[in-house]
Amino acid sequence: MARTAKTVRWTRHAFLKALEELPPGLYQERWIKWVSNYNRGRKRKNASAKTIYNRVQQPSWILWLAEAGGIDKASIRDAKKRAAGHDKNQTRTKEMRVTLSWARIAGQLEQIPSRKHLTEYHTTTGLGGKEPTKNKQERNSSSAASDSYSRYVETYEVEITPAHNTLQKRFECFLSRDGATELKPNVDGVDLRYQDETKGTILVEIKPCERASARYAIRTAIGQLLDYEQRVKKHASLLIVVGTKPLEEDRLLATSNGFGIAYPAKGLFEVLWPTLRTR
Repeated sequence: MARTAKTVRWTRHAFLKALEELPPGLYQERWIKWVSNYNRGRKRKNASAKTIYNRVQQPSWILWLAEAGGIDKASIRDAKKRAAGHDKNQTRTKEMRVTLSWARIAGQLEQIPSRKHLTEYHTTTGLGGKEPTKNKQERNSSSAASDSYSRYVETYEVEITPAHNTLQKRFECFLSRDGATELKPNVDGVDLRYQDETKGTILVEIKPCERASARYAIRTAIGQLLDYEQRVKKHASLLIVVGTKPLEEDRLLATSNGFGIAYPAKGLFEVLWPTLRTR
């Protein structure tokens, strides 16, 4: 009788691997800063994998990881409600993990496009080896991309901003004038859903951004919309609304993968859909 290999999907190491594959902006600004602070004053400067894993079970870190991975806002709000009223972190964590399990968080982290981290990021944690030496131009390019991504996340993704609400209201008004029906904002984590006479159900993710950060916004929205579509359990057209006209290559990131994209234009919105159905 053939031996069946035992599969353990969400072990500590699998979770940490998913965490390491976060884009460098998130990895540097949040994760590495925490490790550095935690080890301040300790003889051992590199926390072990087990130490790090134990630390991220704190309530604040579970919430951050859920947000970083793009888990829907409704689930995060539910986790916060479950934890409210409990004084002990251990109890709060237990309640949060009913909604925000490690499997779910790690699964979301795996969907974020991976980027290689700079050597010092790996060596700070003691979780990785050295990478080939980069020349000055490559280092500057990596650093610029990291800083740009960090600014986008801190400005638009950490919490719902007034810019998000303003953009959503403008788009809802546009849809109402354009003949859309059954507009339902903020249901089950989806920013907006509505019915279109031609396309049927449409799920919308609102992403205020600047032109320089539009690609990050689109990339994040793609993962969130796929998650929403899976949970509604029926086919829907998926639309990303960004705060400014993106570059052509950034628009193509959406449309070439089967997503619509919309942006403000002349007091209205320009809405572009894929010419061929790709999903």
